[in-house]
Amino acid sequence: MAVMMPRERWTDERIDKAFDRVDADIRELRVEMKRGFEQLDVRLESMQIETNKRFEAMQSEMTKRFESMQIETSKRFESMQCEMTKRFEVMQSEMTKRFEVMHSEMNLRSDSVNQRFDAVQRNMATWAIALFSTIVTLNAAVVAAIFFN
Repeated sequence: MAVMMPRERWTDERIDKAFDRVDADIRELRVEMKRGFEQLDVRLESMQIETNKRFEAMQSEMTKRFESMQIETSKRFESMQCEMTKRFEVMQSEMTKRFEVMHSEMNLRSDSVNQRFDAVQRNMATWAIALFSTIVTLNAAVVAAIFFN
């Protein structure tokens, strides 16, 4: 059997004081840490606000730049489209003129060819009539020579 000896009172008081000091230190440390975290939260929040402002400013600037680029690009395409339309209209008018000239030349040539064919036809008809007349006359002369001889 073990016999327990009573502790002396002064040791209990010293331990209690030590624990009170440790408790006070821990409370003080907690307060300091809480203040530190609050300061850190405030700093992070201000940094977030500043970062958001910078991003919004950059987004606004980029939006303006893209809009101006889009307007400029649209203007350039419109001017290019107008220029191309004018060029095609000029080409179309030149092609129309060329075809009209070619058509009139073909009409003149066909008129000339038609006139030549008409002349050949007239000559052939004249020669056919002359040949027919000659054949009839020769036949009449042969018949006359046979009957009158």
